[in-house]
Amino acid sequence: MILARKYSSRQHRFDQTYISMAESWSQLSHANRKKVGALIVKDNSIISDGYNGTPAGFENECEEAINNEDGSFKEYKTIPIPEIVEECFLSCNNFNFIFLNEHEYETENYLLYIDSHFTKKEFDLSRIFVINNNAEMDIMKFKTGTKLNVYSSGFLLKFIARHLSFQNSKYVKDKEGFFMCHNRSPKTHRYTLLVMLMKHGILENVDWSLIMGWSKRQQTFTHFYNGILYNEEIEHLKPEIDYFDSIDIKRSKYEEESGWFEAEQVLGSFNWEQIYETKTFENTYVNIVTESNYHYDAVHITEKSLKPFYFYQLPIFLSSQRHVKYLRELHHFDLFDDFIDHSYDKEPNIRKRFFMVLDEIKRLNKNKKKVIEFYNNNFERFEKNKQSVLNIFKSTKDVDYFFDHLINKEIK
Repeated sequence: MILARKYSSRQHRFDQTYISMAESWSQLSHANRKKVGALIVKDNSIISDGYNGTPAGFENECEEAINNEDGSFKEYKTIPIPEIVEECFLSCNNFNFIFLNEHEYETENYLLYIDSHFTKKEFDLSRIFVINNNAEMDIMKFKTGTKLNVYSSGFLLKFIARHLSFQNSKYVKDKEGFFMCHNRSPKTHRYTLLVMLMKHGILENVDWSLIMGWSKRQQTFTHFYNGILYNEEIEHLKPEIDYFDSIDIKRSKYEEESGWFEAEQVLGSFNWEQIYETKTFENTYVNIVTESNYHYDAVHITEKSLKPFYFYQLPIFLSSQRHVKYLRELHHFDLFDDFIDHSYDKEPNIRKRFFMVLDEIKRLNKNKKKVIEFYNNNFERFEKNKQSVLNIFKSTKDVDYFFDHLINKEIK
């Protein structure tokens, strides 16, 4: 974990070496789904290292998702903690369990599952920590009444903000395009948005991508579009749907000559932090962000949401409810509410929210001159958003939490 400091080229070389060493450690993992290595570094000295997986002698069944596709529990699975570890927990008051998922989010069901599992065992829930990238962990704790400790990790955004800080973003007044909309993995809200943009004649004004279309055909998607559209709408939109369903890879304008995203590459082979072209951001006014989570009741802010703020763009988000709220309140971003209608962010119904976003995109498309005029007259506000991204990199929130709740915790 990298603390806020003056960042020198020498320190950058050290950090890159530590990352390479962690990647080497990850190859020792016996995990099936994802191999992860880690180093703990203090004052440029390595004080610990390791890799993910269950203890020796146990299968890696912990990698299987606890939730079914509909969000319900997989009742037949449990948490594979060896008896000796449970004995340590029961006999040592300074022994804690930490369920950490710093990149992704977990739902309320996950929290209830952890609570139920350890309540049945009569474990002290105040010594169990659930940490992930759902910005609403405190609200989930309140709603469920659990005594578990919960925390919304800032690791992912700090990591992305650090990476963005090495990019030379520029404020460009005269842009080549108007909208951009990048889409990686196939998800219902992303495909449905592209379908509707084509239907309404807006797609020609969008620098768009659809990278992993080939993976959609390799999986069984039952009623893929029914999450948002009615059956009669799907039938009416069949030409547009067939068009997008036939795409293996559609790169954005500045990605076409890159050689990225070769057909049927596995998702894990991409270095997502490096494969985006800054010219795409610099040459479009409005970034239509199709976030990773749209359907589930969780706020999962990823690198997709930071990029428009760092690259001087107007943002609009196809995301879960309250996503914009947390961008505004937690990170103090200017969402340009005096010009863009983000009222969709308050709508809990996924279908209604989708069409509210679409209506706002249509409104902006009809008022291109006003958008450009607004953009050219508000440099200071865009610059302030960029600085807000850099402030995320300087944050010590996660470090403070770990020191306050774990490292400096009084031993009873």
